[in-house]
Amino acid sequence: MSPAGEPDALAGVYRRERRRVLATLIRLLGDFDEAEEAMHDAFAAAAAAWPKHGVRYHLAHAARADLQRRLGQDDASRASYERALELTEQPAERRFLEKRLERRREEPGHVR
Repeated sequence: MSPAGEPDALAGVYRRERRRVLATLIRLLGDFDEAEEAMHDAFAAAAAAWPKHGVRYHLAHAARADLQRRLGQDDASRASYERALELTEQPAERRFLEKRLERRREEPGHVR
């Protein structure tokens, strides 16, 4: 654990919010397994970034983009990835998000 106690803080957020997050995702996706996977993906991304960078607001936009992609909301997904890019300064995170956004732009129906 780091001096700032980030792992404990993230565990607390997970304990407090997981039911609400899961319920929301079930309503949006209509499938428990998909919702649970999406929730765990979002918390895993937060856990990977938190020790080095602390709470990262852009992760919410990236998680939203992934969910919108799963729901087939292509334009909304691209917009969420773009917002996540605006909010992060970390080179590795930017490269990851840029790759995701580029894949969204390459899909049918996207007009450049």
